[in-house]
Amino acid sequence: MKNIGAMFKQRAVVSPELEAYVEPSSGVRVNYRQMNERINQCADVLRTLDVCKGDRVALLMPNSMEFCCLFYAAAKIGAIAVPLNTRLAAAELEFILSDSGSSVLFYGDVFAETVEAVKAGTSHPCTVREWVPATAGKTSLVARVKSADAAEPEVVCGGSDNVFIMYTSGTTGNPKGVVHTHDSVTTAASAWALTVDVRYEDRVLLPLPMFHVAALTTVIFCAMRGITLISMPQFDPMTVWSLIVDERVSIGGAVPAILNFMRQVPQFAELDAPNFRYFITGGAPMPEALIKIYAAKNMQVVQGYALTESCGGGTLLLNEDALRKVGSAGRACMFTDLAVRDAEGTISERGEGEVVLRSDFLLKEYWNRPDATRDAFENGWFRTGDIGEIDDEGYLYIKDRIKDMIISGGENIYPAEVESVIIGIPGIGEVAVIGLPDEKWGEIACAIVVADQTKVSAESIIDFCGEKLARYKLPKKVLFVEAIPRNPSGKILKRVLRDQYIKGA
Repeated sequence: MKNIGAMFKQRAVVSPELEAYVEPSSGVRVNYRQMNERINQCADVLRTLDVCKGDRVALLMPNSMEFCCLFYAAAKIGAIAVPLNTRLAAAELEFILSDSGSSVLFYGDVFAETVEAVKAGTSHPCTVREWVPATAGKTSLVARVKSADAAEPEVVCGGSDNVFIMYTSGTTGNPKGVVHTHDSVTTAASAWALTVDVRYEDRVLLPLPMFHVAALTTVIFCAMRGITLISMPQFDPMTVWSLIVDERVSIGGAVPAILNFMRQVPQFAELDAPNFRYFITGGAPMPEALIKIYAAKNMQVVQGYALTESCGGGTLLLNEDALRKVGSAGRACMFTDLAVRDAEGTISERGEGEVVLRSDFLLKEYWNRPDATRDAFENGWFRTGDIGEIDDEGYLYIKDRIKDMIISGGENIYPAEVESVIIGIPGIGEVAVIGLPDEKWGEIACAIVVADQTKVSAESIIDFCGEKLARYKLPKKVLFVEAIPRNPSGKILKRVLRDQYIKGA
């Protein structure tokens, strides 16, 4: 029976002196043997707090060894970790803590004020009985660990038992808790390890927050494969390249926006990082120009498509196809079936429709939401809600979210396609395309932009789009705004924009 915590213990047996976790900004540097002992001490702390199998343990913490150790400690004793997005407001955290039924909350000291606001909240029943700061005070995690037992706890769970609940961003309402098991996490990490080029003793840079599934799966993947995790809790484009060189980083996690920042700093021009092989990115397609910039530095880029519900598994576009298949999310990774579903419910391996996945890395359920769980699956296939196209070679191209699609005069318009054109116009900072009601066409595309209006106008934006897109796809309206609303994960809140501009139309 697979247990993620027991897997870490086995890595400590196989590779005790291999560096496990390195955090240059705080001076933390521990090997697998030392980290496993700390995990066991955290497990003992959990036991003294009366945490039992099935109990939920919430983590409101920045990337840190404490976060990782608490996560593995909970896994060892059968508790369920609930990683919390540190960017959320107190009211949002209050909902998640209540919905998950978390009994213990560990929090970073910088979030003490937020925690006090959560405690004072009255919108949702509070289930938390222990509030434990990371380092401040006599009852902090650090203080408790000093007297904790480092002996291995008895592992009595694994397999299909729940290991963590991660809440989705909630662009259409309250977030849903995505439940993953020891088995689904193991499959997701294995899918990565067997699809991309990873090697024993690689060193992986992680500047992405561990409360996101791709970063958390990276943490697990590193222990599984015998890799050193180089943690960067606060991303800094001015120092990241020296860190990559000094720590002999071989693989870097990123998103396209981070890579765009990194290539603009002065150190990039003279960079010599002989140990580095590639970045693995997701969240958005990599622009062709950016791929070429990194290729010129002999740095590969692996792109992927995944969801919280897939534990970071899904598709991967390997570097050798990055330019030939620009805009693609790649092909199905190991242990993954990929297809599209048409409006009649027919599943096909090629063509256009809703992207569907089938794999053992998929979520077990949505926490306390049997209705949502039932709606998400159809004959074993998980319905992603994304519209995509699979070409003749099996490469996936994500078009947009189903709910964001615009139907104008009977033609489908994918906002993401229009947005990708507009964002390439000099002077444009941000863009969101939504559908507005129209008597003639049913709906029209409306571009909402943050821009330097000394460089662009509504007319110039529409003209530029006319050179790149079919006429029916062109925005019929352009609105200039100071800012575009986003949720704490950075996703654009199109629901808010639609409510605002449809009512004002």
